[in-house]
Amino acid sequence: MKQRIITALGLLIVLVPALLLGGIFFKIIASFFVVVGCYEILRLFSDKWPKWTIYSIYIIFILGLITAFNFEYFIQLNCIVLIFLFLILVLYQEVSFEYIGLIFLVFNIIILTIASIDMMYSINKMLLIYTCLATYITDTFAFFVGKAFGKHKLNPRISPNKTIEGTLGGYIFGAIISFLFGYFFIKEINLTFLISGSLIMPALGQIGDLSFSAIKRHFNIKDFGNLFPGHGGVLDRVDSLTFNCLVMFCLMSNLL
Repeated sequence: MKQRIITALGLLIVLVPALLLGGIFFKIIASFFVVVGCYEILRLFSDKWPKWTIYSIYIIFILGLITAFNFEYFIQLNCIVLIFLFLILVLYQEVSFEYIGLIFLVFNIIILTIASIDMMYSINKMLLIYTCLATYITDTFAFFVGKAFGKHKLNPRISPNKTIEGTLGGYIFGAIISFLFGYFFIKEINLTFLISGSLIMPALGQIGDLSFSAIKRHFNIKDFGNLFPGHGGVLDRVDSLTFNCLVMFCLMSNLL
């Protein structure tokens, strides 16, 4: 627990100012997120793949990063990615359908997350704080409420430590605190947007957490990486946030 708290404080000290400043600082963080996220996925199964396929996938993720800031080219790149992944599936026996499916899913999640955050900057950077609050307040209270009152397992097949009580506690606190923050500090968004985001994100964030946990269970690993002591890798830290950024992308595209 002590190691988790120290690491979390260190991340906050580094990431919060950089994200609030945006611009080149956000692009540096996004580049790091893309490259390390790609590595954490590929290390699960690609040790026997031909080297050129690994290098190509890194290039694809970097091109995805570029399209996240120039979104009109994202569909074209996605078409190329689909063709490439199916090509290596046909060419190499060691490349299975589950592997290319996972790469395609994670590629889209990562790039859409970055595109969503970039859209938040263009509207109001406080939307990013709003999204992070809905995500990490939910995670924090789910943990502590679960520790204090949890008796009924939520989904022991995927995450044996999560409880129904913790999930509900996290949802309630995440919804209330994110709504209050948005209501008092983000004047540009309408009430429909605010209510929708505050009700949906605390639930979808926890589904994102469980979804990434299901991937780890499938590959029989505890964490995607060990970059952050006590917290795992990059993907372990942003699993809930990525799903909530997808929610925000939809809300910003349709309600603002």
